[in-house]
Amino acid sequence: MAPVRNARVLFNKPIEQGFPVPGETIITDNSSTIDLEDVALNGGFLVKILSISVDPYQRGRMAKPKPGYYSVRSYVRYSTE
Repeated sequence: MAPVRNARVLFNKPIEQGFPVPGETIITDNSSTIDLEDVALNGGFLVKILSISVDPYQRGRMAKPKPGYYSVRSYVRYSTE
């Protein structure tokens, strides 16, 4: 099977206020390809994304912490039991 496009959305710089600006604060990179027949999954699985939303909620999780900011970074703890 021929390689297919493997696009990605990258955050180029922090968004302090307002909405993301395509080409300035977020960038779409279409330069990568993937061969679906030859990809190494190493026990994992491959997912095809049909639609993506760059959620403003994530802004608080990625911003530098500030005193009185509405959101703090969270960490997931895994139990060994």
